Amino acid sequence: MLKQKKLNDKKYRAQSHSRSTEEHRLLSEADARNLQQDRCSAFLAKCFDAIERLDCGASSLSRSERNLVISILGGSGASHRKTKQGLSPLASNINARNIFFGEVYAGLKQVFEDPETKLYFATLVDRKWLLPLNAQSLDLHSMTRRVKTALRDVGWEGILFVEIQTLTGMPAGHFLAHFHGFMWRADGSEETVKQVKTLFNKRFRGVGKAVGLDLQLVDPDTPKALPTRFFYATKLSETAKTYVKPDDAGLGLVTVDTPGKMKTAHEKNFTDLDALRIVRLLAQHEVDETTVAVGKRATKLRKAASKALKQEIEKRNVASTPSRTRVRAFLSKLLREAPDTKAGDLG
Repeated sequence: MLKQKKLNDKKYRAQSHSRSTEEHRLLSEADARNLQQDRCSAFLAKCFDAIERLDCGASSLSRSERNLVISILGGSGASHRKTKQGLSPLASNINARNIFFGEVYAGLKQVFEDPETKLYFATLVDRKWLLPLNAQSLDLHSMTRRVKTALRDVGWEGILFVEIQTLTGMPAGHFLAHFHGFMWRADGSEETVKQVKTLFNKRFRGVGKAVGLDLQLVDPDTPKALPTRFFYATKLSETAKTYVKPDDAGLGLVTVDTPGKMKTAHEKNFTDLDALRIVRLLAQHEVDETTVAVGKRATKLRKAASKALKQEIEKRNVASTPSRTRVRAFLSKLLREAPDTKAGDLG
């Protein structure tokens, strides 16, 4: 058994290394999309494993609760993980995400191909977005308002998407909400980019060596650059990050200012309960609510994606979207954690 465990650990490390280096290589649209779907499938598998385990495999969930699972995740269990029948506009619903982000990608290609525009891949992190293990909700309104204000102040367009990552080794929080996406401007010179970073990094204080805003040019001469970045930005994270302080940091308590790096954590550090807790945070919002769009073209992309999703929902005659309170209460029940009754019904 010990030998098998060592083999499994070795296999996991190899897979983790392979995936961690994928983002630093250029992938075709098909490969980038497949990698994104593999990650989403791995994430959903953990969610279903948690639900089935917490339900003790005895189908004690009521019919309405089973329908709620379908609405939240896009499937109802092991035999339905890859079905397309479960659709709702929730940010945790895999089918909604595929429709919405598929439409955004189609429009973003036009921005990428515009010779007058320089497109940048953006990662935005702020220490205020660290969340405890038992976080009941995500203050998305505050997060998006700050990002919109910053983009408008520098005069750039942008479309960014919320991701929630499990984080170990950081006492200040168990989850880190952050943004991946794209920013652009016709005058995207190096000096302008430097000014934008300076302004953003005054407003958004990162964690350790992770600065508030990181910008990377999406090379217009490299067609694979866009799908590689886009499908990374719109994944559901299937791994945890571990916060590793430098050797010279001593034995002091790790804080958000300790200049450590984030690295992919061992598989055991991302549990099925972590996945379900992330779902609780995402499923209280519709997928377009987790997307920040500033500027004429960015807003057009978001509206087109929202319209495409709405039309598909109407076409399939999907039942009404569950309220945020109901989603939170149901997932808290599964997790055996008391729901936050102070939040009220935001749905």
